[in-house]
Amino acid sequence: MVSSEVIQQLYPDLNQRTIFLCGPVGFMKAVENIAQESDFDMANFFQESFTPAADNTQQDQISSGATETSVMLHVPDFAVEAEVIQGSLLLDALACSSTVEGDLAVAGFSS
Repeated sequence: MVSSEVIQQLYPDLNQRTIFLCGPVGFMKAVENIAQESDFDMANFFQESFTPAADNTQQDQISSGATETSVMLHVPDFAVEAEVIQGSLLLDALACSSTVEGDLAVAGFSS
């Protein structure tokens, strides 16, 4: 897991940089908390999120079915092969199979 110590070690001049962030929700929240606790200027903090809205009526309809059907997911480019519940989110299936926690790009600009 990402920690304040690791971020400070990698980017000792963090407050002079811009953060571009993408990854699982927990990873992004941890990095955001670290930035805020480090008095980072959040005007220089940007993140992407592909998480669906919590109120997903299609998912509710699928979930209300009497039986759960599983399917095999095979994504050779990501070396993923997993059995997943039909109707589950592809993003969740890939995130659980990934060895990469998320992407954090910290840009530094010299004057």
